[in-house]
Amino acid sequence: MGKTWILMLVAGMVAMPALPLDTIFTMENDTFLRKDDSDYTHGTKLELVDDNRLHYMISQTMYAPPDLRLKHHVPGDRPYAGMLIGGVGYEFFQNPVSPWTHYGEIDFGMIGPAAGCKDTQTAIHKLLGCRKPQGWDDQLHNEIVVNA
Repeated sequence: MGKTWILMLVAGMVAMPALPLDTIFTMENDTFLRKDDSDYTHGTKLELVDDNRLHYMISQTMYAPPDLRLKHHVPGDRPYAGMLIGGVGYEFFQNPVSPWTHYGEIDFGMIGPAAGCKDTQTAIHKLLGCRKPQGWDDQLHNEIVVNA
């Protein structure tokens, strides 16, 4: 199974009971409902919020073309791509009488093989009994991500 995915899943499951109530663990996968992959295909996120309204986050997201049987990118299709990021955010204004919050975040990470998405998607598909994705060897190259 994918090392990154396993690490995030285990960290989320082990840490949940011991962490403050403001802990969010999210796992999304289009295979849960649609039984196929196309465009955005999976995301896992662990976010901790402390008493000072600081948010600490680690997240992995991935994207795939509609036909997972193809080993090479088809021009016009979405390429295989994945991102692994960590970030820190702050709620700098929270209105006590409404659900609105002003929030800023800065994230750092990687796009490409260093994000570990090939292993993650392959492991999830094996676990769910879905088609093995064939095109991760032709994914976007490693690039640094800085997002605000």
